[in-house]
Amino acid sequence: FGQHPEISPSTVGLSLAEGQSRLGSLYRNQGQFNKALPLLQSALDVSRKSYLADPSSLEKGEELSGGYTELSKLYEETGQISEMTAASDAALDLLRRSAANKSDEATVFNLAKALRMVGRHRWIAGNLAD
Repeated sequence: FGQHPEISPSTVGLSLAEGQSRLGSLYRNQGQFNKALPLLQSALDVSRKSYLADPSSLEKGEELSGGYTELSKLYEETGQISEMTAASDAALDLLRRSAANKSDEATVFNLAKALRMVGRHRWIAGNLAD
């Protein structure tokens, strides 16, 4: 990016993803699910590409986990049960990888929240055996 080498295309992409995610969450909170879904999916796609380019990055894994979490909330609110459980399980898997490599308070807290969310989603889906 020319005069600003500290700004890379991946940084801009993640900033765009964060903006899309925040706007999508705002729409979700307002019940405007048709506006929220494409924004949250687009943010997830950007985060996924960034993570796949550097899967050893705990930060990128946590960012991707957040995208799955936001989508799982939308799916819960719209009654899309299989999508909800798949998204919350993906979020949990990423956070477990992160927690296996670091155990700071924020990581443990986020893992606990993800476990609670997955438990609630499995209860909603009637699938408590997993």
